[in-house]
Formats: sequence, C-alpha cells, structure tokens
Amino acid sequence: MEFLKKRAQARRDAVRVRRFLKVAAGAADTPVLIRQVAAERFYMKCCAAAAGGRHTAPESVRLRRQMKEEARRLKISFSRIEERLAPVAAGLGLGPAVSGGEGRVDYYEVMGVGPDTDGEALKKAYRNLARRLHPDAPTGEKEPFLALQEAYEVLSDPVLRGWYDAGRKGAGRIGWSEGGAAQEREAAERRSALRRQGLILAAVILLLACISLLADHLLR
Repeated sequence: MEFLKKRAQARRDAVRVRRFLKVAAGAADTPVLIRQVAAERFYMKCCAAAAGGRHTAPESVRLRRQMKEEARRLKISFSRIEERLAPVAAGLGLGPAVSGGEGRVDYYEVMGVGPDTDGEALKKAYRNLARRLHPDAPTGEKEPFLALQEAYEVLSDPVLRGWYDAGRKGAGRIGWSEGGAAQEREAAERRSALRRQGLILAAVILLLACISLLADHLLR
C-alpha cells in the first residue's frame, strides 16, 4: 500500500514538474516569469533547485534531477531553462546572481538609484540611462541595455517591486513568497468576503426599515 502511495505521488510530482518546465520555457519575459514562479510555492522550489547556489539540500538535488529527466522527455533544453530561471532566482532571492558572482543582481544598482526612489525619479533615471546604453547610441551596448530594461520592468511594477524588495531583505528564503501572490489572493478574498457581508447587512437593514415604515403606515 505504501509503495502504491509513493508511486502515485511520484506521478503527481512529475506532472507538476512538467507544468513548471512548460511555464519556464514559454513565459514571454523575465517579469512575467517572476510573477508565475512567485505565485506557487512548488514553482519557487523548482526555481531554487534549477538555480543551484545555496540550495543544495537533498530535496533540491532530487528535484533538479527530476527536472532534467522531464525536460529530456519534453525535448526542452534544460540549460536554456537554467538561463531563463537565473534572473528570476536572483530577483526572488532564491539563488546566485545572473553573472555567476557571489552577490545577487541588484536592480537598484543597475539603475543607479536607491530603494526609496519613487516612480517619477525611477522613470527619469531609466530614460537617461536608456539614451546612453541603447545599442544605437555611440556608447551603447546590448547586454547593459537589456539588464537596464529588466531592472526597470521589475522596479516600475509595484507588485514585482514588492516581491523583489522582500527577496532582497530575506535573500535565499523560499518561504517569503507566501507573502507575495498567495497572500495577495487571500487578502483579496477576505476583502471580497467582507464586502459581501457588508452588502448583506445593508440589505437587511434596508429591509427592516421598509418593514418598519410599512407597519407604521398600516397602523395609521
């Protein structure tokens, strides 16, 4: 019986890994992929395992091996998956920097601004750097320009910036993601439930008021 349970669990894990690989391979760009990975804890684990770095626990090693096997079955290049997940892991605090150095990618450093920079100042910094780094400019270079675009896309989006800032404060902790998309959904559901309760209460009060007025009218 235990063997059958383990086998069934292995099949479910394989399905989840295949789904993750398809998401990683098909996402339009890094910010989109960050959103998708941060939305599910299992995807965070897969991203950490693919990025390697600090995450060398037996579970991560097993998950990485399983991803390689499933990628081979799906005819997806696992090295390409690793390349796509490197900036995601860096942004979410799950692995080493994209460049392979000791630190993580610092989007604020890329843009030359501080963590307290507001939206307008961020936009101004982006425009100034984009004019200088654009490949068509005399001093432009493709890689720095792409890095600038990626940094701006993340920092200019309030949700992505919140996740990124949380990752900077708790680098390497997978659990912080539960304060991201999952908690946002829960908070939205709670707000929706409170709104429904408020509407029901208002309807009950209105109904009671109508009954009271009708009773007064009949008594007269």
